[in-house]
Amino acid sequence: MPKVKLGKLEKIKIEKIKKEAKEFRKELENRIITLIVSAFGFVTALAWNDAMTSWINTFIKPGDVWYYKIINAIIITLISAIVIYLIVKFSRRK
Repeated sequence: MPKVKLGKLEKIKIEKIKKEAKEFRKELENRIITLIVSAFGFVTALAWNDAMTSWINTFIKPGDVWYYKIINAIIITLISAIVIYLIVKFSRRK
């Protein structure tokens, strides 16, 4: 294959394309990592929801009545909000 001499403009364009491809790949990798971490976080949240519901059931007898589900949701929301607040507060100390 014969060598083709590239002009200055072509070299600049090729470098720009390489740079954009590298940035795209890095952004794609970051998005994939974010999606994977989010999926694990969702699974963890489901497990904690089940655990907290079981714990709450030891104090409040479960039933099919609507107010049991509301009380359960309020308690889980309060616990989650406190944990999230503490995590954010701790992460900002660094």
